[in-house]
Amino acid sequence: MTDIAPVFSIYNANIVTPDLIIENGSLTVENGIITDIADRKVILGENPVDAGSRFLIPGFIDMHSDAIEKEIEARPKTYLATNIAILELDKKLAASGVTTIYHSVSFADEVIIAIRSIDIVESIVREITRLKKNLLVNTRVHARFEITNTGGMATVEKLIGEGLIDLLSVMDHTPGQGQFTNEDQIRDYYGERFGAEKEAIQNLIETRMNLREKIGIQNEIKMMEIARSKGIPVASHDDDTAEKVGFLKKYGAIISEFPVSMEAVKSARDNGLAIALGSPNVLRGHSHNKNLSSRDLIREGFGDIICSDYIPSTLVHAMFTLVDNRLKTIAEAAKMFAENPARFLGIGDITGSIRKGLSADLVVVDNSWEVPRIIKTFVKGREVFSSCI
Repeated sequence: MTDIAPVFSIYNANIVTPDLIIENGSLTVENGIITDIADRKVILGENPVDAGSRFLIPGFIDMHSDAIEKEIEARPKTYLATNIAILELDKKLAASGVTTIYHSVSFADEVIIAIRSIDIVESIVREITRLKKNLLVNTRVHARFEITNTGGMATVEKLIGEGLIDLLSVMDHTPGQGQFTNEDQIRDYYGERFGAEKEAIQNLIETRMNLREKIGIQNEIKMMEIARSKGIPVASHDDDTAEKVGFLKKYGAIISEFPVSMEAVKSARDNGLAIALGSPNVLRGHSHNKNLSSRDLIREGFGDIICSDYIPSTLVHAMFTLVDNRLKTIAEAAKMFAENPARFLGIGDITGSIRKGLSADLVVVDNSWEVPRIIKTFVKGREVFSSCI
């Protein structure tokens, strides 16, 4: 990649800071760091950037995106080389305004789904790690651990010990609770999304039910304790009861991803857990799984973090959906997409907002079109995407 200019400015920008919008302001970057924010035109460097009176917002920090799975396996049992998938998705992330990605990879017990098998997921983590220094966006790994995956525990613990995991979430996809309230839902999910055979799905259901009763909760506690011992933030997933939220809080969870009931949402708030919602849900106005509407939750005052879940390109559209529907101001929305995830993930002293001293992870957005458009993306002051418009 090309070197960044030691000093340059972005001027004629509507700068979205945590506290206010600075209209027609300027921002100075020195060696990848924001060093000045002014309410006037400041033109510095050989290649200063004219934002054209567009918004300048902090780059999106996407703590949960399993888009890497579909990049590798675009159709069931049809695979691309992992390095190609990572590199191509990296370009899409930059074009979507994502400046920090937590690639979500699932350590599940699903031998019927190869891309979530232990050996393949480990190889994906290692390939991400090998390539990350040459990628456009800041790249991290979010390990999703299925609590019935006893066989995967040693691998996840090994990767944590090697410093290759940046976020751990614990999942329980046993039928009867969480995302899958009955067995038909899990059959539809694995059959339609992954093309799994009915007999294999039934075996998976029975195995999970058996293991959950015997050892699932112990596995969950152990993995959370391992993560906490290494200073890795822990998230829960698809919480459905106050009891479950309280239990997860006790063992170190600080984020509740996609809670599926109001009881769990309120318990997460009462227990001080950040509530993470999906941008596709915000954009569409409802859940694809007929769970809670993120828009409704935000309207009622809930929700701290917005992540892409599975479509990074929806982030910018979800942000302006909140603004256009008067659910949030643009400054309030920016916190949900950048500052709040940075704070809960422990990187708020590096990035996440437009402040002096933080990394110049920035996005220029044009919202004068039919839909908002990403015009430029900067990571550590380096321009990693530019639209020809």
